Amino acid sequence: MIKLKQLIFESIDEKNVHIISNPQNVSIMYRTGPVRSSVASIDRVDGNKWWVSRVLVGDRTTRGQGIGSYLLQKAIAEVLKQDPQAEILVEPGGYDSNTAQQVNFYKKNGFHEQPEPEYAGSLIYKK
Repeated sequence: MIKLKQLIFESIDEKNVHIISNPQNVSIMYRTGPVRSSVASIDRVDGNKWWVSRVLVGDRTTRGQGIGSYLLQKAIAEVLKQDPQAEILVEPGGYDSNTAQQVNFYKKNGFHEQPEPEYAGSLIYKK
């Protein structure tokens, strides 16, 4: 049985996916129409430390279908092409969203609890 998220991944039209990648920032944008876009952005903070500044699925009716995961994974892959030793941090919360839901989203995408006290509340992705 094919899962819905797999169908979403297969139905994403790559010609509507735009990648902006430079030594300081990676942004992946997916345009689904003239107004709504979805985006994942990761910024270099210092050295090999990067910060997820945004993951947003613009069309609320398509949230929970794998688009955010697709964009985040694509952004992570771009960061790792530039910086194979990258440590990618995120602090779930913001956008008036459910923090527990965001923590689950990042954990299912390979992030885990950050053990360093200075980053308490953050999650980290390391290859």
